Amino acid sequence: MAHLLLAEDDVDIRDTLKRLLEHIGHSVVAVNDGSQASSALSEHHFDLMITDLIMPNGEGIENIIVARRDYPQLPIIAISGGGANRAESYLEIAEKLGASVFKKPVAPRELIAEIERLLA
Repeated sequence: MAHLLLAEDDVDIRDTLKRLLEHIGHSVVAVNDGSQASSALSEHHFDLMITDLIMPNGEGIENIIVARRDYPQLPIIAISGGGANRAESYLEIAEKLGASVFKKPVAPRELIAEIERLLA
């Protein structure tokens, strides 16, 4: 069982992912914006972070930069739906920062497989 941080501002996506991740045996701290994600990162030890990229109160890119600086070994998965071209731009930046990236909607099996790969 891993301890995961899930940062997602869409309540339906956040709740669905949290239930999925808990169902496969992980403990999950779910937050709804960038500021809460930043606080959680500094207050807890996580084995992996999943972050949306476009959120209120601090975007996911900012949290990836902080995590890379303060917790360089932390595996990160970035997800984004964004706008027409905005999602791809943000995902490209996240990938350059070392995150695994998924465009919304995220296929649960693909996400689970990537989590397992990163935690192995």
